Amino acid sequence: PSSAELPPPISVQPPPTTSEPPGTNRASNRAEIFDTAADAPASYGFVYTEEGLAITDAFFKLTKETGGPRAALLKAEKFMGENRHFLDACHPLLHRFGRTLYRQGGPGGMVDAFKQLVDFDDSARSQATALVNGKGPAGAVSGARGGPAKPELSEEVLRLLMVCNGAYLHGIVELFLYKAGLAGHLEEGVTFVQDSICARMGRGWRPPWECRHGVGHGIVQFQRHVHIDNALNDALSTASKTMAGQQGDVWNGIWMDHFASTAYAAHDADDPAMVLMVCYGNAAKHRGDGDCVMYSPTAFLLHRPCAYVPAQQWCRDGCEGVLTGVGAASCEGTCVSGVGMQTLKENMDNLVVLGRVCNKARTSQLASRCISGAKGYYSFAMGRSIPSALCAQIEFPTLQVACKR
Repeated sequence: PSSAELPPPISVQPPPTTSEPPGTNRASNRAEIFDTAADAPASYGFVYTEEGLAITDAFFKLTKETGGPRAALLKAEKFMGENRHFLDACHPLLHRFGRTLYRQGGPGGMVDAFKQLVDFDDSARSQATALVNGKGPAGAVSGARGGPAKPELSEEVLRLLMVCNGAYLHGIVELFLYKAGLAGHLEEGVTFVQDSICARMGRGWRPPWECRHGVGHGIVQFQRHVHIDNALNDALSTASKTMAGQQGDVWNGIWMDHFASTAYAAHDADDPAMVLMVCYGNAAKHRGDGDCVMYSPTAFLLHRPCAYVPAQQWCRDGCEGVLTGVGAASCEGTCVSGVGMQTLKENMDNLVVLGRVCNKARTSQLASRCISGAKGYYSFAMGRSIPSALCAQIEFPTLQVACKR
């Protein structure tokens, strides 16, 4: 495995009031090995810190201004010697950068994400498109195998693609293969990446190795999706067959368990569109898909404890990544209600936290949905509405009224 693959985040939180087995008190663990809190790396969690978001936004802005990612990767290379927070967490951040540029690239997909770095002739462009959408000129997919050798990439391009252990390269390759798998062309996609990218990475051992490592990411991400989708489909179908008329209650339990128990890889949880896709895929088929969206922020919050405000942006990114227009807006509202639900679930007697989280929603309608999700959870957990005295803890009058209503 790559030595720069980062471990799951270590969250900053006060010591628990109940006793725990040795090694599970994360705040205590940090105190044992770091001199100050500032020394402790944010790791995967850095992506959603204020600093991490600012750096990522700067990379996207620079890419847009310069017509490709080259300048952003040069800046990332420079940051590694100047910003220790970025140095500690650049791998997941650049993974995300590559994946997001791929998603934003429109029909060009992988080809556009590699702009200024890897050149593709017209035939390769057609093949790349056909592999991820199953459409295109006859033979485009079968033609993905073999073909004449492509020219090697320049030393500068190889250096930039290796920045922070090849993270940008990994992010693009893994998403391309995931999409190729969804289109039924996983193996052809692997061959295409090998011929068009990996085989062009020179004679040194490291660049081709990093490329093939990214291929491994993509293969397992697709196969994991297939097996999870099959398991969910079987579970939802069993509920429909055995609990006719009451299957909705069972579906709710299935979706909660999926997001609370499924071991999402950390950067998978940071790809909200990938997490939410299951709610609109073959497994869901309108079988509790609203509950699926509502529980989805749990996957993010398991890896980002207490990151309730960033979770709302996660909802927006995810919903806009899988839907458009009214559908995306409806998805976002349901997802934000799930953030409110999880916030209250973890702060049952402290609605100050709930109010501050919901007040950070980007619209008043979403703030109301956030409160609504919390109220719904409380009624199920306690068998009654939230007491007025608890609602009174909320510092914002409009949200306090919504809580009491």
